[in-house]
Amino acid sequence: MSPALERIKGVAQVTVSGGVYTISTGDDAFHADEALTVSAREINILTSYEGLEGTSVSVSGGTIYIVSSDDGVSAAGGADGSGFGGFGRGTPFGGNSGSLIHISGGYLVVRAGGDGLDSNGNAIMSGGTVIVSSTGQGDGALDYDGSFTLSGGILLAADSGAYRRWLAVFAVLAFGLFLLAKWAFMGHSSFYFTFAEQWWYPVWVMAVGLALSLYWFRRHGQKNGTISKWLVLALVVVLVFGVGTMAWNWHVFDSSFLDGYAEVYPLVIPWQVILQRELIINGGVVCALIALAGLILAKCYDRRWLALYTLAVTVAAVCGFIIFFCRSIDIGYAIRSSAQSYLFARLIPIGAVGLIGTGVALC
Repeated sequence: MSPALERIKGVAQVTVSGGVYTISTGDDAFHADEALTVSAREINILTSYEGLEGTSVSVSGGTIYIVSSDDGVSAAGGADGSGFGGFGRGTPFGGNSGSLIHISGGYLVVRAGGDGLDSNGNAIMSGGTVIVSSTGQGDGALDYDGSFTLSGGILLAADSGAYRRWLAVFAVLAFGLFLLAKWAFMGHSSFYFTFAEQWWYPVWVMAVGLALSLYWFRRHGQKNGTISKWLVLALVVVLVFGVGTMAWNWHVFDSSFLDGYAEVYPLVIPWQVILQRELIINGGVVCALIALAGLILAKCYDRRWLALYTLAVTVAAVCGFIIFFCRSIDIGYAIRSSAQSYLFARLIPIGAVGLIGTGVALC
């Protein structure tokens, strides 16, 4: 075929079955306005704008090598108009519930300048081997508006732009967890903002972490199969610890207990206060580490592990809030009579936000 123009195009449906194809074009190599089905013995796309494009793209066999300046495999929908720069595409933005990429077999290698596999709807991989990479700054190896279901086969996806963005997101979230662990362990911050009390610092970290992580993983993460029983177990453990810590602090900040504490302080520190201190210090550090593990598992296995991050970072923020609060007040009568109501009027909304974030992460 001639090196700049030739391609295979169908007005409605295109089926490529058997044979050996070598294509070099400045347009889409294989294009169907509706369904594109591929089970060829061998396809070599040396250059193209998009390698395989249709409203739905199904690959069930063959050895396929794709080099594209834009998307490698695109289920975008709409009539053709993408050649030579992509002007006039039917639906360049937004979702399309009829768009689908389905890979059930074959060996597919994609090197794309845009998205590697791009579906305006869903993507399913149930078999075969897919090796896909993207060099686009604003693109990714996998891009889908609906869901990506991986039930079989081997998938290796890498893109330099998304990897750098993930490292930036991970660095911000990990630094926030480091601050939470440090504040819980040391009980104070090395910097100070004049417009807010220090006990709000952990809440700021939690708010940024929840917003950033939920946005990133809802957009770029993927769910794999049913929810892990280990995730459920970890969530139960963190939740029980968080509720238990809140309940114990409710007891310690009760005015009658504080009245008795004030009479013996500083000669005697009741065991209840010692236990409270150990719970919030060690609990804050451990929950920060658990949250870090949740982040890594969400990236490597299933985005729903983000629920562990959101719940653990909430408990760590609550522990930080309490320890800062304890270190910044005295136990005078005015404080003793209102400490419990003041503290829990703030802790309960913080916990509720964290639980909502956990629920969203599980969806």
